Amino acid sequence: MKRPIISCFLLLASCFFPLATLASPANDAYSSAKACYEKIKANPKLARDSKNWVRCIAEFKGVAEQYPKDTKAPEALYSAARLSRELSARTGSNAYAEEAVHNYNALVRDYPESSLADDALYQIGLLRHDPMKDDEKARKAFEALLTRYPKSDMAPKATEALKALGVAAPAAGETVAEKNIEKTGEIKEVSEEPKKQKEEKTDADSRFRLSKLLRMNVDVGKAQTTVTLELDHVTPFTRKFVEYGRRTKTPAQLTIEFPRTKKAEGIAGQENVQSPHINSIKVKEGVFTGELMLRFDMRINTAYDIIQKDGKTIIRFFPEGNKPPVPGDEKIKKEGRKDTAKNSIRIVIDPGHGGKDTGAIGPNGVLEKTVTLALSKKLATELEEKLGATVYLTRTTDKDVPLEKRNALANAKKADLFISIHANANKDKKISGIETYYLNNASDEAAKRLAQRENKSAAKPKDEVDRILLTLFQNYNTEESRVFADDVHKTMVTRLSKKYRDLKDHKVRSALFYVLVGAKCPGILVETSFISNPAEEKRLTNPNYQENLADAISAGVERYVRVTKDRVATL
Repeated sequence: MKRPIISCFLLLASCFFPLATLASPANDAYSSAKACYEKIKANPKLARDSKNWVRCIAEFKGVAEQYPKDTKAPEALYSAARLSRELSARTGSNAYAEEAVHNYNALVRDYPESSLADDALYQIGLLRHDPMKDDEKARKAFEALLTRYPKSDMAPKATEALKALGVAAPAAGETVAEKNIEKTGEIKEVSEEPKKQKEEKTDADSRFRLSKLLRMNVDVGKAQTTVTLELDHVTPFTRKFVEYGRRTKTPAQLTIEFPRTKKAEGIAGQENVQSPHINSIKVKEGVFTGELMLRFDMRINTAYDIIQKDGKTIIRFFPEGNKPPVPGDEKIKKEGRKDTAKNSIRIVIDPGHGGKDTGAIGPNGVLEKTVTLALSKKLATELEEKLGATVYLTRTTDKDVPLEKRNALANAKKADLFISIHANANKDKKISGIETYYLNNASDEAAKRLAQRENKSAAKPKDEVDRILLTLFQNYNTEESRVFADDVHKTMVTRLSKKYRDLKDHKVRSALFYVLVGAKCPGILVETSFISNPAEEKRLTNPNYQENLADAISAGVERYVRVTKDRVATL
């Protein structure tokens, strides 16, 4: 999207401030990633090896992951997607096209006001059409562009693309995409309506006209804080939830966006609530996109739900684990939060190692394979009882199970989640703590060494393992696995640190673990404690510690399941 006014401002700023003042770690990281790409483009031999492209893509993604609030973040995501798209064209692999779509979607989702957001939607549409051959999603992407950015320079191109797909350009003030949005605000996969139905304008269509937020009432109580929004008519919305930042100490944030909506003059831009559940509410009208955004800064250990009832949108905030019943709904029990989590979710738990593969051995002879099996069985029980999940274990006895069969079981059982349980080890016996991994390019040398140790039991030759890993670490589930790892790890640290004051947090990291490759669902590997540390070796064999670990991991899984339901599916 072209924004000449902003561009002129930046040009003037560069005249008054030395370029050195614009330097930042994010700029340096982006320049490094850009240099990586330019080196490949200048050398045909390097360009023929897909591993070089994958390395540069990882560098660009790393900029967005490490500096999400920097202005370089959306540009880095766009560059990562562009390289994936080019690699897809070079190799003919749709896996790289999927990766490109994933990165474009991340840009649109996390940086909707970026000047690149409309370009990203357009590129999604092109990729969905060719090479992915999914014209239904291509249509949705182009229509979403016209809905969200009707005045952008990409809008005419999107209109032409729709015509090429045989879809009539949306009329002014309304788009076909809007008709596919349910009251909850999520874009619904629907088949084309019969022609007769398209031509008939129903009363329901009128809800997509311009909306206005008339009143916002905040009711603060000890059990819950309720925010009631009254609009002039029922309006679809989208939402985004960001967890509490343990390192940055930033509050958890819930953002709700109503498209094509304005607020009444009497509604303030910010309201400091200071309730037991939320700190403040910010109300902002999008300058370029025309949406109304409400951001709620939440307190720690607070959950929420959203109800649309009697023409009102009601957001309730309450302590985690204590969801109040919905007034007038007799079907919702007192333990409402757990009931909603019981949705027959299928989880595969992988007790690391087994049989001849003992895994790491502690200084007092404790075997990793023994600890992981005991812990996995306790975790399975927790997940079955608390989430009502259907749980499968890759092994229930001390036996050999090849790594490739472990993730294959996840696919065979059509698992929603995959969790591999391990105990960490290090030559330095003083090192202790927990860390959680997801499949991606190894974040540091220690992670690479750990992955190499855990990958030793792979049945495939090393060169083939490397090829698979380097090709697939950028898979579609990477982002979901990262979110899954964050939820589980943060919950583990929060709960365990209350009982074990010496607990060290080694954070969420990424590495090329073969056991996570190929699973068609979000997957994580939990390094529960260091079996090489005498104190933690003893702790790992303690049934109470195992119970506490299982409880913390299951609570993290429950958090992920709950929050995931609130995220809008990608285009």
